[in-house]
Amino acid sequence: MFDPNLRIIYLGLRKRFGRKLGSGFSTSGTTAGPISSTPNPPIDFDIFFSRCRGNVPFALALLDELEASIQQQAAAIIEHTTRDEFGEAIEVAHSLQGAAGGVGAETLQNKALELEALGRAATTDHLLQITRELQREIDRCLNYIPTLRIDLHDRSSLPD
Repeated sequence: MFDPNLRIIYLGLRKRFGRKLGSGFSTSGTTAGPISSTPNPPIDFDIFFSRCRGNVPFALALLDELEASIQQQAAAIIEHTTRDEFGEAIEVAHSLQGAAGGVGAETLQNKALELEALGRAATTDHLLQITRELQREIDRCLNYIPTLRIDLHDRSSLPD
């Protein structure tokens, strides 16, 4: 499957995401531009790729999993906060915060961390505002994933 070091990363991310990482590598419908032309990207490619230890198939599988799970986590946070279920919202925000940090999505990580802190303090005044900001950052990440895929595919086609 993966070398031993990647297996450790894989298992840690699998634990964060809660299920096995996907294996689809589809880029159909992708119209994004190169990484270098994206100002203030929501996911730091260098951090992301180094955490994947330069393994393109693993990086693509991780993007598939992130894309599939991130919206579910956002929906769960919104549902829990609107029901004043702060404990459950904290758990999901914590998971999202860890996953975001694992892929180099620093702004998303910070928003999830802020939401987690507000949930622990049971501060409802700003909780929904931060939840909306979190959703905007999730949307930025999701919109950026096709750009990452293109760059990863470009890297995989380069001669060694």
